[in-house]
Amino acid sequence: MKLRRRANAERRGAILVIVALVVIFAAMGAVLMTMNAASSNQRAETERHSTRARFLARGALEVVQQLVADRFFRTNATQASTSYLIESFDQVKGLFDETNVAKIGEHEVTYQIRELDDPTAGKTTDGLNAFLLPIEIRTDASVPGAKATARRMVVLTFVPVYQFAAFFDMDLEIWPGPAMVLNGPVHTNGNLYVGADTSITFDTNYIHAAGSFYQSRAYAPIPNAKPVMIRRWVDDPNSSSTPAEYVQLPTKDQMAADGILTTNGMDSLFPGFDRDGDGLFLSAGDQKPFGSAAVELFKTSSSSSSATLQTGEHGVKSIALPQMSSKAPFVATEPGTGGWDYDPKTGEYSASADGDYVRGPYHEQAGLKILLAPDGTWTAVDGNGIDVTARLGGVVHLGSVADVREKNDVKVAEIDMRALAASGEFPPNGLLYLAAVGDTPKDGSRGFLVKHGAELAEYSVEPRDASAYDPPNRHWAYDTSFNDFDSLPPFTPFLLQFAAAAEY
Repeated sequence: MKLRRRANAERRGAILVIVALVVIFAAMGAVLMTMNAASSNQRAETERHSTRARFLARGALEVVQQLVADRFFRTNATQASTSYLIESFDQVKGLFDETNVAKIGEHEVTYQIRELDDPTAGKTTDGLNAFLLPIEIRTDASVPGAKATARRMVVLTFVPVYQFAAFFDMDLEIWPGPAMVLNGPVHTNGNLYVGADTSITFDTNYIHAAGSFYQSRAYAPIPNAKPVMIRRWVDDPNSSSTPAEYVQLPTKDQMAADGILTTNGMDSLFPGFDRDGDGLFLSAGDQKPFGSAAVELFKTSSSSSSATLQTGEHGVKSIALPQMSSKAPFVATEPGTGGWDYDPKTGEYSASADGDYVRGPYHEQAGLKILLAPDGTWTAVDGNGIDVTARLGGVVHLGSVADVREKNDVKVAEIDMRALAASGEFPPNGLLYLAAVGDTPKDGSRGFLVKHGAELAEYSVEPRDASAYDPPNRHWAYDTSFNDFDSLPPFTPFLLQFAAAAEY
């Protein structure tokens, strides 16, 4: 009996030990599970903070890149009486070196901008002349529990606007009366309307419209019927060794003669012509839609896909307008610190020792300024501030032109460039400033006409004297090779673009 009780006691003891072990292992498991859960939570929290820091650093790259653009435009679009800062390589160098802090929401991100090389002359992917400056942007972001760094290499691309034959922000219509040859790139951020009364020839490799291209009038359904000749794309249309090959844009009448009915001929409204209906536009007599046809018509004869005429359908984007110094004759400044006062009753500005206005930058820097007053009189002042009105009696002639839309006459001052060249008062720095001072709708419109200036010759900025002017049929222009900043005229506005961006 005692042996049975002892055996039962031993069994109960063994069971208690097993139960205790189970409890201990269960507790250990619970502890391990809790520890793993805490560790997972910690890892997840760390990853969350790291992700926030990484995205903050990468997002800051965009913010700082915009700061770069803002600084450039603030520098380029200067205050009233100062000129553009960016006029030479020396002035560009070092302009974009900086370490600072940017505020992004509730966070502050430290950034560093570093120039990687000196600016050099080159070309954009579209073939435009430009100045290229590679920079590195580094951002260091910090959030509770994590830090992150991001870097981006960007090539700042400064595109001088004066190489364009036409640069427009809205819809642009080019429809000359006499035969016209247009040299230089054409860009519009809107639609481009092209036609001619006689003919127009584009001697360029760049005709871009961010909108559409129409072979018609802009505000009337009048299709073009005259030759529009467009040069096939070449890498450098200014090179004398590059052959010029022109192709006529098919007109409505020409396409109709082939049995193809169109609205305006070959333009953005043309959907293609599929004679056999197989949907391929490859059979004899087929004509591809404008998007494809424009590339084939105006690309280089090699296998390159670059084409002279491109629209939004080909990926052309709007380009932000360059910031320019004020073109106004007088601009407001700190009260009492200027040299001119304005009389709102007469619309005239008069010299004053403690005035509220200063001359605008172009007015200030011009080698010759001709101002047309509200009463129809005019005055001329040279770059040294000397009144030369009496010397330009044979240069400036007052008259008027009819404004059919407003059913009124516009008072104009006609400038004879041939007579100006012979007068000895041609602006030595090449900058002629014309302004109708105090022009308001109440006073009526006033303006200027320029004659005997039909041909633009190419001259270097140096020497800046009248001997570089070639009368009687030419007037000043500037070398468009853009080998360096010295080849640009004063106050050249620039487009700023970002290219070859890479993050690492």
